[in-house]
Amino acid sequence: MKSQILCSTGALIGSKNGRNHKLLPDLAQKLHCDGFEFLLYEALYENIDVILKDLRNSGLNFPVFHLDKNIGEYISQKEALYTKNAFELFKRNCEYASQLNSQKLVLHLWGGMASDINIKYNIDKFGQLQEIAQIYGLLLTVENVACNQQNPLLHMKSLVEKYPQIAFTFDTKFAAFHSQLDSVYEQENQWLWNDGHIRHIHINDYAGGHMDWSQFRGLQIGEGWINFEKFFEYLKLKNYNAAITMEATALTDLGVQVEKLNRSLDYIRVFMK
Repeated sequence: MKSQILCSTGALIGSKNGRNHKLLPDLAQKLHCDGFEFLLYEALYENIDVILKDLRNSGLNFPVFHLDKNIGEYISQKEALYTKNAFELFKRNCEYASQLNSQKLVLHLWGGMASDINIKYNIDKFGQLQEIAQIYGLLLTVENVACNQQNPLLHMKSLVEKYPQIAFTFDTKFAAFHSQLDSVYEQENQWLWNDGHIRHIHINDYAGGHMDWSQFRGLQIGEGWINFEKFFEYLKLKNYNAAITMEATALTDLGVQVEKLNRSLDYIRVFMK
């Protein structure tokens, strides 16, 4: 089984084109991907029923659903009302994912200014979120998103200790941002791969140094310093065959840079064939 090569809808629709979901079918004809990871922006809620209906009717494939990032930000507040809102939002997102026939969810378990300051609280709440996702028949994965207190690999270890069957989405930019990309190749961290915890991959290049917030924006392959040849060869060595999403935006004031995005998608496909 070969990995599905996906493209994030966030790479294609955004504020620059009015988050116009109607552009997706035409773009799908031009892009060298097998489907899409749907990114739910807060701004999409106003027309979410129409958007979901149009996308279902489009015949496009959305195997992965990226949950609203506010969910993790709310939980990070460690306040009852915020947590209640997070769970209500999570349930709504699960329903939307089901309508798109998605099978996998990507969660930012922490985020915002509070980030991982209350990480034990965030980790404790994951179990309830997982139970809700399972009711909908969805695989919930936690992404190694940026921290402002500690680092994602440390929190992933804590999550595995509490939830031995947990699944992760691994993002190359976030790992590079925390100087942890090479760490995933080390023997002491083989539990990530050998125990099957990494069930999804996000591809973004990175051009900054350690926790360089000024260079935080994700880039297309080759625009930063990440050694993707080494990374993809390692995925093959570990027999990784789950989906891989090209996530970095290709949207400019002039439109979607299809050729640039296809170069990244083709690069992934060549190495994962």
